[in-house]
Amino acid sequence: MALESIYSFGPQGELMLIEGLAKDKNSIIRAECAKGLGLFGPHTFRAIIFGLRDPEENVRMYQL
Repeated sequence: MALESIYSFGPQGELMLIEGLAKDKNSIIRAECAKGLGLFGPHTFRAIIFGLRDPEENVRMYQL
């Protein structure tokens, strides 16, 4: 439900997820941000690719 709520913010929600993927210390949050970016479509490709370099496997798995 949280991802759907953030998605409803539109471009601001997208920026929140990009920031979370790039900066949050919690790998679970980063993984969920990566998952949420997928809801926005192919224009989030660069941000999702960034997540493939994450040191935590659970974050990288959401990128596939």
